[in-house]
Amino acid sequence: MSEGEIVHPVNEDEELCFQVIKDLDHVSGKVEGSITSKKYMRNELWSLMTYMSAPLWYFTISPVDTKHPISLYYADTKETFNPFICMAR
Repeated sequence: MSEGEIVHPVNEDEELCFQVIKDLDHVSGKVEGSITSKKYMRNELWSLMTYMSAPLWYFTISPVDTKHPISLYYADTKETFNPFICMAR
């Protein structure tokens, strides 16, 4: 198991050992920061992404407004910026 191969219990002692590991894994799901709680959160995140679709992130790099050519061009006009943000789902 330490090398990553899949191991199936062969005899009664191995089945009991695997059951203890399974019980400990179940209990540690309630402990904050444990590997099992992180696994549960990952499963919840995948379920949420399946239900609502993947999140979209937009990053905007804004240059200095007083020196950027676009802002200097629009500084003298009476241009207004009213973006439409669709929040409907």
